[in-house]
Amino acid sequence: MKLIEEGKIRLDDKVSKYIPEFAGLPVCCDPRYISQNLKKRKMVWNVLTFRMDKVKTEPAKREITIRDLLSHASGLEQGWVGLLSFMKMKPEDKSLEERIRRYTSYILDFQPGTDTGYSPMAGFDILGYIVSLVSGKSFEEYLRKEVFAPLEMMQMVGEQIRFARLRRNLSVAQIAERATCSPLTVSRIEKGVPTVAIGIYLRVLYALQLDDDILLLAKEDAMGKVLQDLSLKKRERASKKE
Repeated sequence: MKLIEEGKIRLDDKVSKYIPEFAGLPVCCDPRYISQNLKKRKMVWNVLTFRMDKVKTEPAKREITIRDLLSHASGLEQGWVGLLSFMKMKPEDKSLEERIRRYTSYILDFQPGTDTGYSPMAGFDILGYIVSLVSGKSFEEYLRKEVFAPLEMMQMVGEQIRFARLRRNLSVAQIAERATCSPLTVSRIEKGVPTVAIGIYLRVLYALQLDDDILLLAKEDAMGKVLQDLSLKKRERASKKE
């Protein structure tokens, strides 16, 4: 939004203005992947048998815009095709750019702007990459200099997670394996990138056995407070079951 206020990005800019490969993405029109036609109990079978090149598609009526990404209305990774593509993804992206190039091969779950669906990674990954292109800085550097430093938010949960990992003599790859996410995602958490879904934050915390330390992480950081609240709710549910 800061770049929009500065006139460097416009809400209705096409994403292809910044990343040309996003022009002309196809849209799913395959009845097999309509939500009511898929059974959750068959999820494993769906993942094993899913092939993106076998999905029936139609042309997009318009391209994805910045507004679509911000409002979760892009159609990218927001339905069964996106979910199955994500679940079959091998966590081998070594950089944000690699991940973005992979998204350009995806099929949209619906026509841009016609529906909504939570997109915990793809939408904000793309927005972060566009920020880096427009600003000439890495997304992490831009956030540090333009957002966190002016607000004196230098003590981040990510830094404390990194210190906890080093104290336990664990590598990024080891934590990624335990948390069932990619090493790139763990690295981004440690750098304080706020686009990672909270559920993934929690998996990394549990992989580090930091559940009891969340109260400490919450002292000076807003994300830590959110994680603390989620952890307390989880414990309350567990105590009720007992």
